Amino acid sequence: MMKRLASIRFYALAVCFVSVICIAITTGFALYNLMTLAAPQLTIDPYRIQHLSSNTAFTQSPGAYLSRGPAPGLITGEEFAQ
Repeated sequence: MMKRLASIRFYALAVCFVSVICIAITTGFALYNLMTLAAPQLTIDPYRIQHLSSNTAFTQSPGAYLSRGPAPGLITGEEFAQ
């Protein structure tokens, strides 16, 4: 009987220990997400934000699709005139 009680006590302590670790990890994620909402400039990658800092930087960035003209497959008024 005493050995079974010790096993149950050990199991309960192990479950509590794992729960505390899970709560600590979840709290870390929650704090990071709250910081993202409150102060986004602290969590944005500096490389990513330098392309978004001004219009000229954006148009010269590698992903500036607007500066390359209309998207392929778009119908413009000139095509109807032909």
